Amino acid sequence: MSSSRAGGADWRALLVDEALLNHLELPAQLPQRQDEHLDAIEDALLGQAIAAARVMRDLPENPGYLLWDAVRRSLAACRSVIAADGRLERSALLAELRHVAQGGFLFLHIKSQNAGILLQQYPG
Repeated sequence: MSSSRAGGADWRALLVDEALLNHLELPAQLPQRQDEHLDAIEDALLGQAIAAARVMRDLPENPGYLLWDAVRRSLAACRSVIAADGRLERSALLAELRHVAQGGFLFLHIKSQNAGILLQQYPG
């Protein structure tokens, strides 16, 4: 294997894949430190969740099409409001909140609090 840029990128992708797996399941031994590339891991996890929602949405004769599309849109919106430093970007968040349809929802991850929030638009 050459040490070209592509090879280096492949190596980093493998590290992210391994870390992603550790975030999806509990490994036999928990890590004693925070992952170095946490932003990349979180983005990859979010990308996998968006892809999974798309697959579920596109199942043939799917009565849950609208629900899975709403989940996919909400996850994509969550991804769009996260700034490079992991904080919520105010202007992007306000724009996404304006687009939440009645009965729709928006997932948010508040990194500093290690918390998730589900916002939902109700009639009235």
